[in-house]
Amino acid sequence: MPQYNVYHLLSNSMFDAPLYTQEKLLLLAANRLLTADDLATLKKWQIEVVETTGRKLAEAEVERVLQTMAAKKMSTRKLYGKIQDYEKKRAFEFYVDAEALIRSIAESYAAGMHVEVDKLTALVKRLIEEVRRGRDIYLNIIHNDYGKDEHLFYHILNNMLLCLVIGVSSNMKEETLIHLGQGAFFADVGMLKVPKHLRDKTRELTEGDISLIRRHPLESEKIVRKWYEDFDEEVARVSIEHHENVDGSGYPNGKNSHEIHDLAKILSLADVYNAMTKKRTYREGKAGVSAMKELLLLKDKKFDAAILRTFLGVMSVFPVGTIVKLSDGMYALVVKPNVGDPLRPIVKVLFDVQGKRLETPMLIDLKGEGSDEHSVKIVGPVDPVTLPKIDIVDEL
Repeated sequence: MPQYNVYHLLSNSMFDAPLYTQEKLLLLAANRLLTADDLATLKKWQIEVVETTGRKLAEAEVERVLQTMAAKKMSTRKLYGKIQDYEKKRAFEFYVDAEALIRSIAESYAAGMHVEVDKLTALVKRLIEEVRRGRDIYLNIIHNDYGKDEHLFYHILNNMLLCLVIGVSSNMKEETLIHLGQGAFFADVGMLKVPKHLRDKTRELTEGDISLIRRHPLESEKIVRKWYEDFDEEVARVSIEHHENVDGSGYPNGKNSHEIHDLAKILSLADVYNAMTKKRTYREGKAGVSAMKELLLLKDKKFDAAILRTFLGVMSVFPVGTIVKLSDGMYALVVKPNVGDPLRPIVKVLFDVQGKRLETPMLIDLKGEGSDEHSVKIVGPVDPVTLPKIDIVDEL
């Protein structure tokens, strides 16, 4: 592993992989500036040598990384900068910070470095707290298209959030929630062992490419097992079984339903749903309602029927952020699911029958509308481009 003398390093240096002490303690995440304060601290601690699995970037490369990071921050600020509600803004800011922390921890584990288990556990506990505090805000956030330059870490974060939304809504015990969150984190850390152009799928994949990608659950489990004293057996099971299908057609071991851990079944749903709803270089993302329909078609093939019912009960057939037409001709935004009643969420009526914006929007709990012929129901989803433009995030 390349080593560098601290006294020979200049401030604002950058490395393309995490930086460690010789005792394998993480000092700095990949693509982060080593500041003058960082160097002063290292010298104060009498750390004279640091090491990395990567390389030191040239000045031009550092500038490109900084420009990319600045553009990414600007894009995010445009989204949450408009939001007036404190809770929504706070949630967006935490979401961006959580992705950076996940990136740092994941890269360290993939490089074979030990990370204090409390670091990951504290993140999972914070995510559980955030879900309990603002579940519907996060259900909307995970539908936004983040991570265009490196989607893997946002995908991991979205999987963790969605699994914990399901777990919290199902009244899981705290310990089980922590194992679920840790398992959702590790499940795709093994993807860092796959070449970047393959995990980003920038071209049509060959059979050899697919074979490499399908090894990532094995790599993920290997990473968890290396630090077996830190993690429960459930975490390892989730990491290796999240691509198994209940009919035995999944990978890497072709397990059947009774052999797959229930927590892995939850992650399997979250993983597929998140992948379906995100735009990639080779396809457009599906609307939430379209993804839900596809999941229903895969019942008893890919997914456990009971867990799929729980998932639909938490998410609703019409996910948060979906614009729908109501049976009275009005147009509304789905703002909150009714757990256990996936067809009748809480909606915010924004447009009249002609598609004109209402001066005073109305909240309607469709569950309270009853089921007779005169009750208001959802007719179906509507393409937002057919109505006056709204900021969906700010309307929630």
